Amino acid sequence: MLEEEGRGTSVDGVYAFVAAQPSSSCEGCSQKGACHVLGGSGEMIIKACNDVGAEVGDRVVVAISSKTFFKASAVIYLLPVAALIVGGILGKSIAPHLNLNIQAEAVSAIFGFTSLVISFIAVRLLSTKIGESKANQAVVIKVLNA
Repeated sequence: MLEEEGRGTSVDGVYAFVAAQPSSSCEGCSQKGACHVLGGSGEMIIKACNDVGAEVGDRVVVAISSKTFFKASAVIYLLPVAALIVGGILGKSIAPHLNLNIQAEAVSAIFGFTSLVISFIAVRLLSTKIGESKANQAVVIKVLNA
């Protein structure tokens, strides 16, 4: 289980939105700067199931399973790279059969980048589907102060 401490910023039904400062575990991540892009304040906003009844302003601990984290990482990082490679190889192998007056490398690049764009759409759809499952969502596991 990966855990992060933060403060509840809002509650919406069964969900709590928690603002968390990047911890020391974020320091080794090559994408640590990406968390700041959307929020702007250096905080990450985490949508988590609020089974413990946390309120706005409470200090809480949010957890996500390691399996979910690695599954999401694979979808986000590996799928686009695999699509680019497979698209490039497919384009190079199909190029001689297309009877076009362009080089096989150009067809390979077109197929590779087209498959990359399609993979970004697939990542978006898969991440939405993965996130809908309650088993894959972050959960507020503890209120540190009420």
